[in-house]
Amino acid sequence: MRTPTGAAFSLLMAACLAACAVGPGMYGTLPPAQLAPFFDPPQPPEQSPPSGPYLNLHPPGVLGKRLVGFGTGFFIAPNKVLTNFHVVRPCMALTVGNNREGREIDARYDYGDPQADLAVLTTEPADVTPARFETEIGPETTQGLAVVGYPALGLPVLFAQLDRVIADAADVANERDLYPFSGTVHAGNSGSPVLNDRGAVVGVVTARLNTVRIFQDTGMLVADAGLAVPNRAVFGFLDRSGVEYLRAGAADTLPTGQVLAQAHGFVRQVGCWR
Repeated sequence: MRTPTGAAFSLLMAACLAACAVGPGMYGTLPPAQLAPFFDPPQPPEQSPPSGPYLNLHPPGVLGKRLVGFGTGFFIAPNKVLTNFHVVRPCMALTVGNNREGREIDARYDYGDPQADLAVLTTEPADVTPARFETEIGPETTQGLAVVGYPALGLPVLFAQLDRVIADAADVANERDLYPFSGTVHAGNSGSPVLNDRGAVVGVVTARLNTVRIFQDTGMLVADAGLAVPNRAVFGFLDRSGVEYLRAGAADTLPTGQVLAQAHGFVRQVGCWR
């Protein structure tokens, strides 16, 4: 047993994707739910219905409904939230949190693409600083990568959390619809932005590695890995949807704490209600 790193890791991921794709030479053409046997989308855990003093944290749109799961999304405009399609697909109502005490606002599903596993939600205008997307993908802009989201760790998560990840610049910049990264992906991280050390978005988390099945089929021991939708695919989806987004300009590198502080201005928890 061995753990692949660097180029070997990228080659293994390419082999996994090739085994799961439809058609010769097609990589990442399937939504995460169909990437089995190698990848499992992080499924939002089922939640208990709200009660007591927490009822006033929820908006009118979810009255009489039950919170059945959650994921992560992030504001790309004062009233537009980007997340995964598989996060919102089973929902009768949606909410977006405020990254503070748990108060939520109603959200409406506007656009979605199950193949790209992306969706756009509309909310009332919020007091946020929308995310900016990196447009120049290369070795300098894929340093210090991190996933910022709401991992399900057994306790309620009110504030978005940061986990460091590693990806090869060539993978992030390639023409495929997904790229692999090495790092922790928990349930609840679906829809999280992947940020570089300048605080700009370089991808959207969509799935985690099925490490057990990979070991069974290849003998390789691979821990803590996932898949992200690259900016090229995100831009295509947003352009098709007619949704505007902000591009990152030249910026200095930031310490980890400042990357997280900036991300708190746009990363939010997305609630799924039925």
